[in-house]
Amino acid sequence: MSRNDSQAAGRDDVAPGPSEEGFVNDVASERGRSSDGGAPSDRSLPEESSANGAEAGTQTELEAFWTRARNVAGIAPLEAVLGQDDAASLRPPAFAFGDGPEMSDRLAKLVLDGEKSATSAWLASYEAEGIDIPEVGDLSIMCDGADRPLALLRTADVRKIPFADVGPEIAQAEGEGTLDEWKAEHRDFFARECAALGIEFDPEGEVVVEFFEVVYRRDGA
Repeated sequence: MSRNDSQAAGRDDVAPGPSEEGFVNDVASERGRSSDGGAPSDRSLPEESSANGAEAGTQTELEAFWTRARNVAGIAPLEAVLGQDDAASLRPPAFAFGDGPEMSDRLAKLVLDGEKSATSAWLASYEAEGIDIPEVGDLSIMCDGADRPLALLRTADVRKIPFADVGPEIAQAEGEGTLDEWKAEHRDFFARECAALGIEFDPEGEVVVEFFEVVYRRDGA
């Protein structure tokens, strides 16, 4: 998702944050990220319904982050992730790139450093998990390896591309080396992801490439 943060000017006329009862299930609503954090294999944050101790602290921190981000970026309650309905007033889903804290931290840093403005996920994994493909305008909260919210992201473009047809511009947007390096790393990741989901990895399958922009970042940079 984006390299050049499009941090909007603050506004003080934004409605207050979502209510406690309005939480979405982050696992169910999570948008996929790829080998830099694959779709359904992303590390979702704890659900409020089961939160206690540190998990409750994570939810409180996410709510505080969302309230700040929404006010600074001038986002109205109905301009949220899940469509223009009642659910849109809820906090966007939170996620961490990758399948472990170290990868999450590394990829989040690429985003904040302006080197990563895209992510990709295996199309079949969305279908296997019953997860909707991201849409332009979707919001999500990017967290680090310790599940601390770092930035609010907005989807700028979504493309379905055969894996074999992914070009150097995608590798460059993902900030993860040359096209050959991108394909080698992602082929391994997608194969592991498919194995975990109990589906066959087809090297001729399609990937969902999501381009994003940073709407708000916690450090205010």
